[in-house]
Amino acid sequence: MLESIKNIDHSQAQQESAQSKFILSNLTEFYKQDAASPYSVKLVTKGVERYKINNQPFKLEANNYLIVNKSSEVEVSVQSEETVKGICIYPPEELINEVFLYKTKSANELLDSNDLSSSDCHFTPKNYRIESTHTGRFLTQQLPFLLQQNTLGNPINFDGFYLQMAEHLVEDQLMINQQLSNLCSVKKQTKEELFRRVSLAREYMESNFTRKITVEELATTASLSKYHFLRVFKEIFHCTPYQFILNLKLIAAEKFIQNGHSYNRACEEVGFSDPKNLRKALKSRN
Repeated sequence: MLESIKNIDHSQAQQESAQSKFILSNLTEFYKQDAASPYSVKLVTKGVERYKINNQPFKLEANNYLIVNKSSEVEVSVQSEETVKGICIYPPEELINEVFLYKTKSANELLDSNDLSSSDCHFTPKNYRIESTHTGRFLTQQLPFLLQQNTLGNPINFDGFYLQMAEHLVEDQLMINQQLSNLCSVKKQTKEELFRRVSLAREYMESNFTRKITVEELATTASLSKYHFLRVFKEIFHCTPYQFILNLKLIAAEKFIQNGHSYNRACEEVGFSDPKNLRKALKSRN
């Protein structure tokens, strides 16, 4: 396969301002720097892309995405023997900020304001798993259709796509802002870094909850001391790591039982202690 970078956004907005873009890439080797990037969403569907956002490194693997804030310094590189497939989406900047305002201001504030472009939306920099956010699930649903339409040469309603994506992006960030507000740290940058680190541990739990996980493992994953990790995790998610893992086990076990499996089988699959305790825990949960 030949290496390629192709913008498939041929909407009227893109033609008028060249601001919105929807880029498909198939690469084995690539490097680019941008001193002041616009808003963008970087998604990898195969392989690994490496980024530095304002000198902070990110390893973006398949089925993960990264949000780049306006005016960020961005460095991206690809170095692989096999083709790395990615999608880079540049929604219109004014659309992101307008959605952010409409999600955070009252109707009276919007009516009384003469300037709706004064507030820039800021997204927390971290790797997002595509199945774990509203934005990711939206992209999972929409991208196959968009790519199919592009292959068939059919027109694509990018304006509608960007609007829905902007709404999901802002809604996800507002949820994160609420979680960040629970942290005692004063500086926003410190809060975001703590959230990024603890989120790594949370994702580790989501991928490994069926086996025994120690707090030491989680603290190491988050690059925090054991005490610091436990305190910050509870501040953000309002539960302990043990309670979080227990809930993951119960959700998975409940699905197994609803699908006709026995309590014994559910215990084996999710790593629960015994069927009697599982039955009791599910009953108290409901």
